Amino acid sequence: MDYSERRGTLPAELIRFLEVPGGHSLVIKGEAGTGKTTLALQLIEMMSNRENQYYLSSRVSDESLFRQFPWLKETTEKVKLLKAGKAFLLHMTGSSKRTDTESSEASRQEEFTDLGPAVELLKALNQSDEKLTVDRTELHRLEGQIEEGTISATEEIAPSRISFEGNSVDLVLGRLLPELEVAYDRVEERLPERSLVVIDSIDGLGEKYDIPPERLLTVIQKDIVEGSGANVVYVLESAGGTHMDYLGDGVVSLSTKEFAGRRGRIMQLEKLRGVKIDRHKYMFTLVNGRLETFPASPNQIQQSERKWRSVSSPGNETASFGSSQLDRIFGGLPFGSVTLIEVGANVPSVYSDVLQDAMVANFASRNNGVAWIPSRKASYDLLHDRISEMIGEEKFERNVRIFEQSSAAPTDVPYLISLEGNKLLTDLKWETIEYNLSESNHPFLSLLGFDILESMYGSEDDSGLLDGLVEHVGAIRRGKHVMVAQALSSSKLYLQWLSDISLMHIKLENIEGTVMLYGMKPYTQFYGMMPDPSADDNIPISLVPVS
Repeated sequence: MDYSERRGTLPAELIRFLEVPGGHSLVIKGEAGTGKTTLALQLIEMMSNRENQYYLSSRVSDESLFRQFPWLKETTEKVKLLKAGKAFLLHMTGSSKRTDTESSEASRQEEFTDLGPAVELLKALNQSDEKLTVDRTELHRLEGQIEEGTISATEEIAPSRISFEGNSVDLVLGRLLPELEVAYDRVEERLPERSLVVIDSIDGLGEKYDIPPERLLTVIQKDIVEGSGANVVYVLESAGGTHMDYLGDGVVSLSTKEFAGRRGRIMQLEKLRGVKIDRHKYMFTLVNGRLETFPASPNQIQQSERKWRSVSSPGNETASFGSSQLDRIFGGLPFGSVTLIEVGANVPSVYSDVLQDAMVANFASRNNGVAWIPSRKASYDLLHDRISEMIGEEKFERNVRIFEQSSAAPTDVPYLISLEGNKLLTDLKWETIEYNLSESNHPFLSLLGFDILESMYGSEDDSGLLDGLVEHVGAIRRGKHVMVAQALSSSKLYLQWLSDISLMHIKLENIEGTVMLYGMKPYTQFYGMMPDPSADDNIPISLVPVS
């Protein structure tokens, strides 16, 4: 499936946090592979029109970033990775490690060739004689402690003078913490505008200079965040509670967790000082090199007004779900088979409704018959209005038959068939279905709501429901029709039996406030059911994989 157009979404609370006046620090933590760098880069992109950005990476090169996040190339002009500054730093680090034997004419020429970005950076930093400055009190104090030997700094930078095109630029390369110095310069350059600085990772920077990351964070917090009003994002390579949780104004934790044998990704907003957190946990996915959080699943879904588009069978021995997304995931509904759609606790009924509506509408629109025992939450007149609005009154009345308990079924509605409620074996005779759908084509769809069937026919000491189901399933298989059973996870009587006889078992489950769809048989990953009236499908939902 093509997800290249998805841009990713982040919680509104995070954006509000960075937009609050004044400087703020945000700690992003989590185990390796949880999406920390993706989140940091996406914050830069989302704030690109509002703040100057600087991304300081101690872990990966620009080339690696572009390979992993190809969308960065689209926003390079807006999302500055400060290439001049990084080239400058690479030069300083590289020159400090050269030996005398490496100082050949060729290597000196290479050195001069690479200094263009560094010189451009220095020019940019010295364009104005009078400008606002960043408070460097804590940085100078830290550098003083390094010089005194009370704190380590494993890398040293040697002074040097560099000439180019007849001009000379004095580079005082005695900075003990060059990455931080350039970050300070970058923030200072844009004052009084606010900057967003991302340090990925603060652990890596601390390890490079043998300085506790908590000490670096304290320095940056006091100078850049509190002193200059900049926003700073620290990527932390560890998970769990740390002392830095108390130092940062905000803390976001990313983690993976197993649900039903599948990987789920969780974002937890542990604190965002000054911002109300409406929702503390979000399921999210990493798709197309972006992080996309799933919103809380609403109880209602806005339906699109476009006309129903009939979907052809995806194979010679299968019928369509009526949704191209479901067909691509599961391959369609096999003829002569049973499919179980299990609905978990706290799943709003609208999510199972859109699936069953799509199946009914597609079968009926193609003049295939539908025998429908809806769940107790759906009234026959509401179902009639929903489906006939999609496919038209004529095709509905010709191809759809709704089975209703006799006490609630009027006798003058042509598409209703009464259920006496004594024995399913007699109420749901296949001959009755064939007779009432005599103008419809094969295969038929038998769509059964098991909450109704169990309440009408089922009991632990009565085999009447099971006998009727066995006979019904036999007719489905002999005639190569399609049966779809919709059952609740809370069902105690026949859920396991249905799962055993089903060729496909699809489950809807509410996880951290978001409805997820996944296949038990066949096995599939999670798909977030995101309401999307503009989705290029018959169902107003985008099924987004959790990857």
